[in-house]
Amino acid sequence: MNCSPSRVTDREGRLGKAIPWTLGLCAASLIAFALLFSSSAASLSHHHLRKLQKFWTSANETGIIHWAASKATLDTAKHLDGGISKIIHQSWRSEEVPEKFQSWAQTWRTNHPDWSYVLWTDESNRNLVAEHFPHLLPVYDAFPEAIIRADTARILYMKQYGGCYADLDFESLKPLDPLLRDLPIALAKMGHSDPKSVGEIAQHSIPNAFMCSSPGHPYWDFALRHIVEKVAREAVVTDSNWDHVEQTAGPGMLHAACEDWTATIGEAIPLLPPESIYPYDWTLT
Repeated sequence: MNCSPSRVTDREGRLGKAIPWTLGLCAASLIAFALLFSSSAASLSHHHLRKLQKFWTSANETGIIHWAASKATLDTAKHLDGGISKIIHQSWRSEEVPEKFQSWAQTWRTNHPDWSYVLWTDESNRNLVAEHFPHLLPVYDAFPEAIIRADTARILYMKQYGGCYADLDFESLKPLDPLLRDLPIALAKMGHSDPKSVGEIAQHSIPNAFMCSSPGHPYWDFALRHIVEKVAREAVVTDSNWDHVEQTAGPGMLHAACEDWTATIGEAIPLLPPESIYPYDWTLT
């Protein structure tokens, strides 16, 4: 059935256009983007981890999320044939996830029963940096905006553990396994601009709302270098300068890191086509 136009906005206020959503179900107050795969879909979200990694186990009758601590689960996660870890990462400021996201987050567990699931928080993000990337901690703590820390943490999930990160406002419509089975890393393209071009639209064509990787893939070193160098060059980053933020640790950074990777390594980072992940191009609104 067709959904009537819904107001689309993520938790950082990046979107705000009304769009129709037709996937056989309506997501009230739609905040999700779909992963369309063979006329079906799978979307992603992102996570937060404390020193003890927290995994979602169930929701009680009142809709409150319960968590179980199991850091070992991350370290012993299974992998797809190409090496991508079978871990779903999502993140929020704290363990108090708003009710509107809980049903979407549940779809990831439902469609990936043999994957580990972890929700990261601001606190567990910092613990991740302190434990595994202590050389980055002074830079991480010095970031002037929380969104830059959150965006950087997503990169560190991929570097340390691999798996798939998806924003909390994504709904899983189909298991990811067939789509990612033979890939060591995968980003996703939004829109139909040439990823090699340098215009503003092209620089936003690889959103950081969906990322998958094998643990330790060297591409993330390119991404982290871009973040550190950008912050070193710029004294002030504010939410009012959104493009600046996205160039630091968001889509602009991923695009630049992909270009550097290709120039250095001689091969491209796999980009899933727009119809697989981002059927709606918000840069055109």
